[in-house]
Amino acid sequence: MLISQTTASPIAVRMYENKTYGTTYGKGLYRKALYNATAEVMAAGVTYLLDFYDYFHWSNMARSDSDMEVLREIPEKANTLYSWVQIYDRSNKQKYRVPGVCTFDLDVDELSLGICDSQHSVEESWKLAVRRCKLARQDTNSPQLLATNADLASA
Repeated sequence: MLISQTTASPIAVRMYENKTYGTTYGKGLYRKALYNATAEVMAAGVTYLLDFYDYFHWSNMARSDSDMEVLREIPEKANTLYSWVQIYDRSNKQKYRVPGVCTFDLDVDELSLGICDSQHSVEESWKLAVRRCKLARQDTNSPQLLATNADLASA
């Protein structure tokens, strides 16, 4: 499932601190994602959703045999966050998992993302440097972290 080569398709990953972290959404159910993110693959015009967890909580979200294969390939590493890849279907307002995984190494500020979404013709992988963002204004929802290989001013 994981893609070995790194390609240069334009992508922008915007990461937002999860302000609801630790709150409940049901009896005994807690929000555990540290960051929420969008990964916009510009050439395909597709936006993916990422929720970053520590290894324990991420690995417990594995649902299929292919997810278990990914868990065997990706070992737990200290100071690293992990995410499965989802896509949002605007027509029925549902999130769907697509084959892919993302890791965010907090020690070196590096993001690795692999997506195998044949339905949207996105079968690529990226290694991107993560940079901190300046807060534009207090009343806007702006990302705290950004990882991209494209010029966003022209996008």
